Amino acid sequence: STSTAEMMASETSSPYSMEIRNENTTHYGDANENIAGEVNNVKEGAAAAEGESTVPFTMCGRTAPFKHDIHQFHVDWPRDNKILLLRNDGKFGHMGNQINSLLHSFDYARDHRLDLGILFHSWAMDAIHTIFYETSDFEALGRELRRDLGILVVRNQTMLAGYDEVISKNSQKLYFYQSANVGVNHWTETMYVHAAFLQRLFLRYNQGYGYVHNGLRAADVCTTLNMFFRERASEAKYTVIHSRYLDGNAEWRLEKMAKTTKITVEGGALYMSPGYVKAILRPLGMP
Repeated sequence: STSTAEMMASETSSPYSMEIRNENTTHYGDANENIAGEVNNVKEGAAAAEGESTVPFTMCGRTAPFKHDIHQFHVDWPRDNKILLLRNDGKFGHMGNQINSLLHSFDYARDHRLDLGILFHSWAMDAIHTIFYETSDFEALGRELRRDLGILVVRNQTMLAGYDEVISKNSQKLYFYQSANVGVNHWTETMYVHAAFLQRLFLRYNQGYGYVHNGLRAADVCTTLNMFFRERASEAKYTVIHSRYLDGNAEWRLEKMAKTTKITVEGGALYMSPGYVKAILRPLGMP
């Protein structure tokens, strides 16, 4: 099981329409008291699952050649009675940048002994819901994100009343955040936390059964794979090219590089045409 609480599927037959039991009711009068109770719940759940903490990772019917520790992302970092709150104050860049900003929000919260919260409608929730944590119960979603990731989902201001201070950083500031502690051990620990957080996210990838925070149906992240390979989707070999949209003066920079290297193939990296992609993959023997 990848959960630290007992779960039971509801009558909708959706794998994410779940009733979460054995969850303590959350009170917001004293933030530190709530955190302690939530952390204890996590630890008790982990202890109950001892002996089955590593399981193969499967996504879209495909089993990855590694196992993950479902309890390796620890949400019980030391906190004072203050919270870092991620608001709906604009995105910085595309999905990759937003995930980076989210990762750095954990770094900032840990470095400054802060709790971590996100507004229900915010760039952070957008970043999570684009691929992960679809739901049919938004109240249950809040409990799930608190338990799995240590994130407090803030749906009204009364949830912040128990904190001594609310600190906000926008996505751009978090993207460029660097810890003052630059030692090797701190860097290694930070990378471990980041990897564990990403693994935790992918345990709850969207399959199109639930909804996201704006009320729309979640997208099934396996749709493209299933469309191309159909019944062979679980075993077909394929190559993925990350062809992202390039902002700003990217076109000028790429053209300058092309003139310097004398390498251009049907528009090059700016347009990622089929001929350009094939020219990269063919010498590597990749499909």
